[in-house]
Amino acid sequence: SLVSQQRSELRRLRDLSGTDYLEVKVTAEAPAAGKEVRHVAWPRHTLLTSVHRHGDLIMPSGDTVLEAGDMVSAVADDEHVAEVRELLTGSPDPRPTEES
Repeated sequence: SLVSQQRSELRRLRDLSGTDYLEVKVTAEAPAAGKEVRHVAWPRHTLLTSVHRHGDLIMPSGDTVLEAGDMVSAVADDEHVAEVRELLTGSPDPRPTEES
């Protein structure tokens, strides 16, 4: 399928570039929940690419408030993936709702 082809290409790109693509669902207990993007202590080399909320696509800016239930797409370098995940979920471990 097209989705599996895209995931395969993302994995290949990640392996070449030392970065990882994450899709993470924000939890209520997440340190980033309820905060503006600009007020979250993101690790260096982290880029939020989109937020999906209630069927809407949001291109995040510093003013975007992250809410529990948001699906956040991000790119981060390999050494900071767990830290980004922890900011969005409260746990460094992948959850079943994630894709990476």
